[in-house]
Amino acid sequence: MIDDQPGFIFFQTSILHKRRYAHTQLSINILQSLSLALSSMGTNPFPIAPDAMFLKLDMSTKNLLIQNFESEWGLTDERLCYFDDVLIGLASDTSTDGKQIYISLLPKLDSTRQYPWPDRAMFILGMTKLLSTSKDWLLICERDADQNKLKHINGLEETLIALNTALAFSAGEPIHCPTFSASSQI
Repeated sequence: MIDDQPGFIFFQTSILHKRRYAHTQLSINILQSLSLALSSMGTNPFPIAPDAMFLKLDMSTKNLLIQNFESEWGLTDERLCYFDDVLIGLASDTSTDGKQIYISLLPKLDSTRQYPWPDRAMFILGMTKLLSTSKDWLLICERDADQNKLKHINGLEETLIALNTALAFSAGEPIHCPTFSASSQI
């Protein structure tokens, strides 16, 4: 739905937050009306990052755009990844056959760079749409890359809960960052 004011798009969504405190686990469903201003882009909404947070994705994913970042000095070798025109991360590698790409997600990016940072809500909406519409993906989040076995999450709903919890941690909320892997159901 588009408002009469240019530059503003309004979204209505349900975001499921799962918070863990010390020995207590609390799950809260919060219906939020999110007003996203496209002109408010400017700073990294995630000042803290887990040691590893990446997405392996099919290069042919619809609405995935990869382009070099243009700094004030010209084009760089940094390949930014966008989904539906929302910055989701930085291409870090491709598979040997060139069919899949590894993307370091937004919280892992250098906060000092002048990237076209989306706000937190826009990034969450973009990732939710990406994961729910893509056929072949693998999402990894490790708070500490300590070589411990990752808990594999099954199902999109559980994946989105874990991702939102990791993003809340990355936004500076005082919660535990989950360590997990999740993949699409092929």
